[in-house]
Amino acid sequence: MAKLREGKLYQLLKESNNADEVFDACYNHAYSGKDLNARDEETGENFMHLLAEEIRHFTSARGVGIIYLMACKGVDLDIADINGDTFLHKICQKPHTHRVLVSAIR
Repeated sequence: MAKLREGKLYQLLKESNNADEVFDACYNHAYSGKDLNARDEETGENFMHLLAEEIRHFTSARGVGIIYLMACKGVDLDIADINGDTFLHKICQKPHTHRVLVSAIR
């Protein structure tokens, strides 16, 4: 297990306001060959939990495409963190995420 919150991608999600930069980084991550279902050793979260935390990047049409891409690439949307929350639980708790929810469950 890794510490996902210490990685470069998480820092970019947290700090960047550049939609193109975030999109490109997530797209590259999806095709990097890395385990997209890797879990954080402390929180039990996977990459999708981190996206849910920074959902502001993914409510646009282009951002929703990243969520759809991840779902199509085989990311397990049912992985629960240590609190029992999945990606879907987390995005349902945030406003303006209807498009993200639809793209994730297609």
